[in-house]
Order: sequence, then structure tokens, then C-alpha cells
Amino acid sequence: MPLFVVLIVAAGESRRLGNKNQLKQYLRIQRHSVLAHTITQMVTSFVHSVKVVIGQGQDAFYEHSLLSLPKKVTDLLIPPVYGGARRQDSVRIGLESIEHINPEFVIIHDACRPFASLPSADVITYHLRDHAGIVPVLQPSDTISRVENSVIMEEIAKDSVRIVQTPQIYRYKDILRCHKEVYSTDPEKYFSDESSVMVACGMSVITTEGDYNNFKITTAEDVTRAELYMQHMGS
Repeated sequence: MPLFVVLIVAAGESRRLGNKNQLKQYLRIQRHSVLAHTITQMVTSFVHSVKVVIGQGQDAFYEHSLLSLPKKVTDLLIPPVYGGARRQDSVRIGLESIEHINPEFVIIHDACRPFASLPSADVITYHLRDHAGIVPVLQPSDTISRVENSVIMEEIAKDSVRIVQTPQIYRYKDILRCHKEVYSTDPEKYFSDESSVMVACGMSVITTEGDYNNFKITTAEDVTRAELYMQHMGS
């Protein structure tokens, strides 16, 4: 069985929630924090270990989040690492922190997507024979337009665009090399996710069908949606 490591990015400052004192990854929904729910979802039979990238000063929040988790989950956790100023910096730092493990595959996931699921190990290894990465995507149902200065300029064909989610799964050596390469080439260049980093390096990333329930908790409305979804799943 190839070695899989999960890297959960939890270093965000949660400014879009409207409450600067509340970090969304540590919000409690039912009995667990958002991060605890996310960690649990990423623990499967083929995962070797889980590494969480946290922000400076979040140690107490992180440790408190683990208290509600069962031992079979916490046994897979390895010590967290502090992230950087941007998401891409946090991911690069996280990837570098597991070089001593040197997994074959790394699963990179947003801490605030607590309802994600993983494909089987067989599906992952099948796709990553010919591609460097596999990412879940959704086709938008609404009209997509290009806008400049609040004015619609043109419609963009929905068939040619996708909404990209996590968890994103990559061959570890490829994603580590590409992150180091883009950073050394232009440290200021912004990348919104790992697939954009890989494409910038000329790597092939294949898509798979995403899940509309795998939404990211960003706003107060998302928190309400998450609470309702968990109530529904528990009914």
C-alpha cells in the first residue's frame, strides 16, 4: 500500500466571518470544532498520518479541538506546524515539514470543509499513474459572466469552467517541487490553490466529480448551513 499523508490547512484568520475574535476552524458545531470534524473525515484505513498547519498563537485552540476526538483519530496526528502569511505559504511549509516521512501521495484539505470524503486508495492510485494530481470540481449552475468595474462584459460558457474544491491529492514529490519552484521564481505571485501551482509548473491535474455538501465554512450563513446539515445527518 502506498503511503498517504493528509495535510490540513488551518492557519486562516477567519476575517470573513465578521468576528475577528472567532476563528472559524475552531467554531463548535454540535459537540466538536469544525477542525475536529474535518480531521475525522480525513481519517480512513489507508491514511498513514495527519499533519495540521496552524497559525501562530493558535496552539491552545488546536489542542482544545483535539480533546473531543477518539484515540484512533488522535493516534494518526503528528505535531502541527505554523503556517505562513498566505495559504500557499502555509501549504509549502506543511509540505516541507513532512519531507522526513516522504509519502508517495499527499492529501491537501481545507480545515473549514468538514463534510468532505475521500475516494478509495485504488481510485487515487489509478488516476495518479498518468497525472500529478486529482481534484474534485463542480459545474456551476448559474450564469457566469466576466465583469469589469461592476459592468458585465461577456458571458463565459459554463461548460468550460468549474468550481474547484478540496481535498486535492497529489504525488508528493511533484507538489513539493512545484511549490518550491514557483516560490523561488516569484515569491509574491499569488496562487489560490494547489491545482494552480501545478498547472503553472506544467503538470497535469485531472478532475473528479465534487460534492455540493462539501462546502467551505466562510460566512455566518455557512455556519448555520453546517449546523442544519449535521442535524439532518444525525436524524
